[in-house]
Amino acid sequence: MAEPTSWYDLLPKDPLNRELLLFYHVFGHNLESPRGSFLDILRLSNEELETRHDYIQWLFPLTEESAYNKDAPILDAETILIFRNHEGDWLRENVRLSLMRMLWFFGFDSTWTNGKLEISHIIGSTARKFQPWVKATNHNHQRISRIIRSLRLLGMLHEARVVHHEFQEANIRCYMVVSYTSKKFWDQAAEGPLYGDSKDHPGWLTELHEEELKDDAWKEVFEPLTPPQLVLTRNVSTSNRLGFLGKSMDKPIYILPKNRRVQWQDWAFAKNKP
Repeated sequence: MAEPTSWYDLLPKDPLNRELLLFYHVFGHNLESPRGSFLDILRLSNEELETRHDYIQWLFPLTEESAYNKDAPILDAETILIFRNHEGDWLRENVRLSLMRMLWFFGFDSTWTNGKLEISHIIGSTARKFQPWVKATNHNHQRISRIIRSLRLLGMLHEARVVHHEFQEANIRCYMVVSYTSKKFWDQAAEGPLYGDSKDHPGWLTELHEEELKDDAWKEVFEPLTPPQLVLTRNVSTSNRLGFLGKSMDKPIYILPKNRRVQWQDWAFAKNKP
């Protein structure tokens, strides 16, 4: 096997996966994809995140082609291994930043403490404005499924399980407003085989699934889901079901691995790069 002549030669052969790794700063923040950086997406307003449909496939890629964005990367074994084994885990830390941003968009505050993700709910006017998924059917339900499964593919089972549990909890607190179909897709993304329903999937994806079954994150025990009757009185309209969700934080501080602190409102929404 010939030695690579440059760092760029170490990237996957697939051009979109090459762009994906550059998009997530595989060589650091000074070398971006021709499409730009994941940070450009993180700086979008909540309204822009709601109305645009061309970014979620880049922030959280899958092993299947997107029905809504044909010009998006499709994860292959080589790319997944690079994400999982990148020096210092910086690629996945950048994915954690993307997860943090999307959770804020969905109305959640997230903190990593000693490598463990903790999620709480935001209340008040911010929650009412940025809880687009609290409906029986909504395109954000598909985004949630994608996020959960993408995290698993990238070797972030702990985060995937925490996200799944918190959306289950929030939905119960909203008196099960989310449809059975959407909840079923969330469950499949979180607990089903990594290859999904596909009968014609590559062998490496089966091996990845079997390897994941040994992950200690499956042993994590979560708090029992809250019985709805203990949370909210009945006969409350959907638009008013959000005031109970968690604690209010005007300037949330997020803690990432390696003791990095990010003050979200000051950092992510800045016009210039941090």
